[in-house]
Amino acid sequence: MAKLTLNFISEALYRAVPIDIIVPTDHMVLTDQPLPEKNKPYKTVYYLEGLLGNFSGPGNYTRLQAFAEDYNVVVVVAGGENKWYTDSPYTGDYFVRFICKDLIRFTRRLLNISDKREDTAIMGFSMGGHGAMTIGLANPDLFGSIIALDAAYHQQVWLDAPEVPTWDVHTRRQYMTMLGVDNIEDFQGGQHDLKASAEKTIKGDLVPRIFCACGTEDGPQYEPNKEMAAYLKDLGYDVTWKDVVGGGHSNWTIDHAVEMAFAWFNGEDNFRGNLLFAGKDADLNAGNFSVWKTWYNVEAGDTSEYRMLPFTEYAKKN
Repeated sequence: MAKLTLNFISEALYRAVPIDIIVPTDHMVLTDQPLPEKNKPYKTVYYLEGLLGNFSGPGNYTRLQAFAEDYNVVVVVAGGENKWYTDSPYTGDYFVRFICKDLIRFTRRLLNISDKREDTAIMGFSMGGHGAMTIGLANPDLFGSIIALDAAYHQQVWLDAPEVPTWDVHTRRQYMTMLGVDNIEDFQGGQHDLKASAEKTIKGDLVPRIFCACGTEDGPQYEPNKEMAAYLKDLGYDVTWKDVVGGGHSNWTIDHAVEMAFAWFNGEDNFRGNLLFAGKDADLNAGNFSVWKTWYNVEAGDTSEYRMLPFTEYAKKN
């Protein structure tokens, strides 16, 4: 597993932007698991972090890396700076443009990842889940899959936002500035109106499939998430819904939801247990460590005898 933390210049945001990239390039699979196909471009998940978080959170506080390796997908993590992944001429922050143009173009130049829409997903948690849904629905030519985890569907919150600070992070004026509108109602019908995008996209030639999950104990989010999944399904979308039983609005919920989401995105048949996180059923007693026959960085199709040797025997030969 390679984890890259880097900055690149975004034309949309007019500044250097930090991102995390998780690449399962080490091929640290268990002996009974197949290696991935040699030199095949990776499927990619673009992950949008939630409110109060940044690009580094998912890689540091969840098992995102482990599941990326288990399911052989690249994950690119970006933060939204608490600005709901909107485009705004008032702030000069064009987050939709940043994700759909700058981020995708940069990562496809940098890495061996697929440029096919069916191999590309947009994913997010909380504020990021809302962003993933709105951006994914508005850009079906880029994203063949949308993954929304405990999404904060706050469009009614935007409409009802007060003029002075309360429990919410933002005021009505701040939401208007982020959305780039003179009146809060004016975002309706535009690119940040989730239902308007959904109704438009379902009539087109390209329609993304959708995975939704939410913790059953996530009080403010559970019913809105379930209702949104049902609404999209009624419109005609291919929607998969998963309860994360016992989960609140937390990293624990993300861990369980991401595992299901990656299996849905890349297929359970592509699961391969790895050395870093082999799963609850793995027998990793101390004796196994001395006889494991898996070797690092062995490409698929390599018939080298060394791959079938224990580490100790390989060391003797080298």
